[in-house]
Amino acid sequence: MAVEAAIIFPALVLIILMLVGFGLVLNAYQSITHAAHEGARYASLGISAPDVRNRVEDTVGPLATVTSVESPGCDESGSAKVDVTATVTAVVFDMAISSEGVEKCA
Repeated sequence: MAVEAAIIFPALVLIILMLVGFGLVLNAYQSITHAAHEGARYASLGISAPDVRNRVEDTVGPLATVTSVESPGCDESGSAKVDVTATVTAVVFDMAISSEGVEKCA
């Protein structure tokens, strides 16, 4: 009985760690996507780029570290586009995730 447990236990721990890591990455991806859309909403209202970046960082929260926010403001088509790139630390690895938010300008 102990031999079988010693063989199976490392595989079970690895599967659990993979599931936890996947859940953390998925949660962070949703948070980054929401932050990108929130930043685009702010940019569409004519708010300055540093304030848009602060809003994006506040919206992401502790799950990820924002590495870049590109917010050129409203373009000639009447849309504000915000690109967010962030680094997520899942159980044993780091992953870069990027997302884009687009909002019609007011």
